[in-house]
Amino acid sequence: METNRRSRRWWMIAVLLASLLLIGWLAAFHVRHTRFRRLEAEGRELISSLVSLRPKHVPAAAWNVAVKEVVVTAWGNVLDWPEEVENNELEAVVSELRERVAKAQPETVEEQLSFVLDALESLRPSMSVYIQNRRDQLNEALTWKTD
Repeated sequence: METNRRSRRWWMIAVLLASLLLIGWLAAFHVRHTRFRRLEAEGRELISSLVSLRPKHVPAAAWNVAVKEVVVTAWGNVLDWPEEVENNELEAVVSELRERVAKAQPETVEEQLSFVLDALESLRPSMSVYIQNRRDQLNEALTWKTD
């Protein structure tokens, strides 16, 4: 009878410890995921803000395509899987993006779009073919001419 109580007590302790470990892991996952999504959203907003800095030689429609449909879409697609990117790496990219956007001028803004694509490729090298496709689309949008 005493053995059953001890055995039951050890099982209860084991279940309690396993539960605490699971809760800790879930809490850590939630914190990491929330931070990642906050950084991803901030980056998206920073990139979107570049729409207002359209270079004079690029038509408004082409500029909107370049920023919103090419670069912002690439940002979202590449960062769709938080497990693939470390938070500290994304934090570094967003930090640099903050600085670049704050200093951006219409004459230099195209460099900022290229920086975003380069940064995305460094974060997820496995998506280099996709990012190269986005670079091609960006170049096409920025060299668009009106007849």
